[in-house]
Amino acid sequence: MGRLVESLKSAGMEAECLFMPPGEEGKNFNTIETLLEKALDLNIDRRCVIIALGGGVVGDTAGFLAGIYMRGIDYIQVPTTLLAMVDSSIGGKVAVNVSRGKNMAGVFHQPLAVFADISLLDSLPGEEFSAALGEVIKYGAGFDREFFEWQEQHLRSILGREPRCLLYLVEKSVGLKAHVVEKDEKDRGERMLLNLGHTLAHAVEKAGNYRTFSHGQAVGIGLVYAFVTARRLGRVSGEEVSRVKRLVAGAGLPVKPQGIGFRDFMQIALNDKKWERGNSIFILPEGIGKCSTVSNISEGVLRLAFEEMMEGRTF
Repeated sequence: MGRLVESLKSAGMEAECLFMPPGEEGKNFNTIETLLEKALDLNIDRRCVIIALGGGVVGDTAGFLAGIYMRGIDYIQVPTTLLAMVDSSIGGKVAVNVSRGKNMAGVFHQPLAVFADISLLDSLPGEEFSAALGEVIKYGAGFDREFFEWQEQHLRSILGREPRCLLYLVEKSVGLKAHVVEKDEKDRGERMLLNLGHTLAHAVEKAGNYRTFSHGQAVGIGLVYAFVTARRLGRVSGEEVSRVKRLVAGAGLPVKPQGIGFRDFMQIALNDKKWERGNSIFILPEGIGKCSTVSNISEGVLRLAFEEMMEGRTF
């Protein structure tokens, strides 16, 4: 942060640092109110630009702040984690959490620019790096079969943070997400597909008070559940379930949750944004590389799929 401020000042710009509490627990209205007051103390106006330097939590919070401050000012995303580079910094969806759910208060506010430097990933802790692969696997499993197969073939190089692999991985992930967002910026149709694996993921995060599993880890679990559920509906083969589960586990991610039962999941999911007027809307795969929405899956199917996931069945 200090280097960025010094660089901006040396270029003749005025710059100040604002900090927020770490982790999902700090992504709330209390933090937003504190930042708003500080912004007013610094006389920030509509000609100013907010720079979000950090991971996804920082990007979401800073983007939400920029979206509501004086009815919207410009901001720039500078993601410092792999998860932020491939997911949260792209697409302009910014939000904070409330007691009843994750990202339930938010706006669509596109950044002026996103600057992703993969050299920042050299110092990223191993668990945080691996967690981001949950979203990366999602892009292949849900949107691009060849990208999924590339991940299977290059997993060792990815985990070894080989620069050329990381550059391709980030570029490909960003390209796949941007392609969907361009068609549906406001999340009224096709963009919903980017939530593959997220219904269970958000429930898992909330059940653990955002401490037990990180977002990327939860997405890995959610992907496994989505494929197990899809198999019960005849949308994917057992072999495809096994391949997804194997890649998720190989990336160092958990394949089933802890501390949450099926009833807990259903209760939390009822407050999810993808539940409309009491009707469930799940994003499920149609084989590796393609996904679509499925409405009103019976509770019996959802329960059996949940039990299969928890039992760790092989297919």
